Amino acid sequence: MIIVVVVVAGLAGAWLFGQLSENAGAAPPPPQAREDQITIFADRQAGGEGGSFPPDSYFSVVWSPLLALDPGDYPPNTSFRFETTFGVSAPYYDICLRLFDETASITVPNSEVCRGPAHELRLRSGAIQLVVAEHEYRVQARCVAVSCTFDQWTAARAIAEWTERSR
Repeated sequence: MIIVVVVVAGLAGAWLFGQLSENAGAAPPPPQAREDQITIFADRQAGGEGGSFPPDSYFSVVWSPLLALDPGDYPPNTSFRFETTFGVSAPYYDICLRLFDETASITVPNSEVCRGPAHELRLRSGAIQLVVAEHEYRVQARCVAVSCTFDQWTAARAIAEWTERSR
């Protein structure tokens, strides 16, 4: 019986030592990519805004809701981008959309995305800088053609991307 106790105690000790050694040398988990899609509008049906607009001049999309966003609500390593989608049956106009900061009355630099006649259906800008405070943003549009109807886009959103370590 003493031999059994010694063997069991030895196995338990070896197992415990292995667990402690394994946990002490374990590498931290790799960072996980995270993305938050902040909807401005989605699933919009064709129709609404249209007419003749001066070429290459921006105008605010009046039916577009305002987006209230504070980058301070996200981790410090968060980057933001602007994204829009277009319907498949859209006419072949060159159309550009961008974010406009209604609070500061300025265009958000680098937020412009343009759709040409090549049928791009989803466009995402490069990284954009947003003011760290709650601001309201609206979508603005421009058409390169002489006259456009602006019923082609179906969604717009701000994208927040960051990495974090899981615990």
